Amino acid sequence: MDVRSAGCVDQLLGSRDMKPSRLHYFVAGDWPSKIWTTVFSVGFACFAASSCWQLLILPTRWTDLLFVFGYLVIFALLGYLVSILVGWPILGPMYYDRSVKNGEPFQTGDTVQVLVGPHRDRIVRVVKVFDIAAWAGAHRIEVDLGADGNQDDIVFRATQVLRVESAQHAEASKEPNESMDGV
Repeated sequence: MDVRSAGCVDQLLGSRDMKPSRLHYFVAGDWPSKIWTTVFSVGFACFAASSCWQLLILPTRWTDLLFVFGYLVIFALLGYLVSILVGWPILGPMYYDRSVKNGEPFQTGDTVQVLVGPHRDRIVRVVKVFDIAAWAGAHRIEVDLGADGNQDDIVFRATQVLRVESAQHAEASKEPNESMDGV
């Protein structure tokens, strides 16, 4: 059973009359990645400061402070790179799980709620779904914002939108009930 098929996702998610939770907004704003990379960068810089604390407290020449500053910058950049390498297997599955809970896979015609940016909490229709890296599952959703939106505001990641109603469900609810016609 493929849990990513539209029918299964609708069954798992149930009614979409609920308001998005704080966790939806937290992940949509990319805060887990921001916190992860900041903690690693600051941690590596603190390690570097602790290893050269004598030069920091009692510099003998002005070049000592320049050396310490350069050392801190290099270790902060090293911490950032390490956070990306270590964070990929940890944050990747978390973002994937959140995108599935938000209603992925999205289809053209789905009704979604935007969770980030100037159009936050606005309900819009999906115009196009495309992959920027199919091997990584990096899906982007293009939405119709009408006359308000410029070209920069119309593409979102799967974690930045929340499905309100699927296109298949919307079409099914528009069709007249044929079982009642024969009665």
